[in-house]
Amino acid sequence: MNEKVLQSEKNSELMTKNDQTSIRDYLISCNYQEIFRIYQDLIGQRINIHPIIIIYVFAAYIKVNDLEGAKTLLNKSYLGNFHINLFMKILIHYLKKPDEMESARTILQKYFVERVNPNSPQFSVHVARLFDAGKIQQAYVLYNNIICGGVKPNEYTYNVFLSGFLAHDKYAYSVQVWDDMKKKGHKPTSIIYSTMINGFARKKKYHDAEVIWEQMKRENIKPDSIAYCAMIDAYFRAKDYQKALRIFEQMQQDNIPMTEIVFNRIINGLLWNNRVDEAVSIYRQMHVMNVRPCISTFNILIRGLLYYKKYEMLIADILDDMRMQKIAPDVVTLTTLIERYFAKGDIKSVGRVIDSFSTYGIKPNVTTYGALISGLMLTGDYAAAKLAYEEMLSVNIQPNIQIYGCMLNVFFKLNNLQNVYQIYQNVKRCETRPTIAFYNILIGGYIRAGNLVQAKNCYHEMKHLKVYPNQSTYKTLLNGYINNNDLESATKILQNMWDVNFEPTDLDLKRLCKMIEKKWQNNRRINDYFEKKSK
Repeated sequence: MNEKVLQSEKNSELMTKNDQTSIRDYLISCNYQEIFRIYQDLIGQRINIHPIIIIYVFAAYIKVNDLEGAKTLLNKSYLGNFHINLFMKILIHYLKKPDEMESARTILQKYFVERVNPNSPQFSVHVARLFDAGKIQQAYVLYNNIICGGVKPNEYTYNVFLSGFLAHDKYAYSVQVWDDMKKKGHKPTSIIYSTMINGFARKKKYHDAEVIWEQMKRENIKPDSIAYCAMIDAYFRAKDYQKALRIFEQMQQDNIPMTEIVFNRIINGLLWNNRVDEAVSIYRQMHVMNVRPCISTFNILIRGLLYYKKYEMLIADILDDMRMQKIAPDVVTLTTLIERYFAKGDIKSVGRVIDSFSTYGIKPNVTTYGALISGLMLTGDYAAAKLAYEEMLSVNIQPNIQIYGCMLNVFFKLNNLQNVYQIYQNVKRCETRPTIAFYNILIGGYIRAGNLVQAKNCYHEMKHLKVYPNQSTYKTLLNGYINNNDLESATKILQNMWDVNFEPTDLDLKRLCKMIEKKWQNNRRINDYFEKKSK
């Protein structure tokens, strides 16, 4: 390269760097028109513009709400290997309003996706993130754009759309992808079939899963381990354990590797179908086939066997097997034991399991504390439940909505309404969405405490948040108002039920509704009588 060209490039870099500083300063001082002027000067000089300058100019367009200008800028610019995340990290310093960042993100996503090969790993990652963020419609539009654009997706691209739509119950969309794939002459692979079977099985569409399975066999596509396991799960969920076991036998005949994962699914499915003897037999078969159980195997067995009293002695054998194979329990094992021992009322065993946490150096997690708090609450040891909750907070474990609900019950029992209110405020502040069960506990607790005003406030708030009242909600409120001789408020609740066409199915709720309606009609007749008499 000759010296004149090198010097020209150095001058270009120097000018760009100086302009970069100026534009950044103008962006900070909100002098957007000056930014646009400098950018146009650089365009006129036909020099290479650094991507950072493009980002600053892009931010200026967003600040003045010229979204078309921002799109045009990107389409005319070369950004090299700049990634959208880097773009956003820079923009966040200048776009302070949430709507500005959202506009920038939307435009940038469209720009980068249009420049990425739809069959590339980057594209699949982008689509997966759309599904993770719940942007299903955006993913659907993107899918149609690449199909209409003449792109022929590969199996990974088809798979990411199929799995995403199935996971979000968009069966019409997933069927469209399936049909498009076949129309374009793309023969579904075992990966695609596995995705379809697993998606339908997970959403209890067992017949659809079976249809796909049979089609796979007709097309002479040999199922892999994933497809086999998906179909086994489908039959177990459909409560057809015999078909599931036949698929398991077929796996062995087809020489599919028998791993601990496969055995875990079979054992778990049999236990869920109350086939305990068969589950234990499959576990013994693992030893015969030299497949070493893992910690998940033992957790599945312990959880399942503890449901059945006549199999309690087997638990000791399972724990002995763990020790012999030098497999230490994990947090799931110990939490499962806590849940089951509480269910049996075996408090001494609960204590021994709690001591085991320090023995094995295992830290309790949110599920552990949930099991402990729930168990203590059900046994009536509210003071101990409160201590467990406080310990949980002290180690910076964020409670979930179920634990918050348990603690509402505990504090209502302890008549500690201040802590009830504190939990109520915590849930409103954090990102935890209140459930109908949470509100039912609140409403019931406040009514029992004689605070009908606060119960009414919770009722109105839950409706505002689109957490819809159920049979228990209405029954609790109506009982509370009737017991406090507040017919007017009870009648309003009944009218609310009529307004949303709520049909009571609970016998006690039906009785309450009829009683309130009858009282309301009697009062109305009495009022009508006195009105006529006064005339």
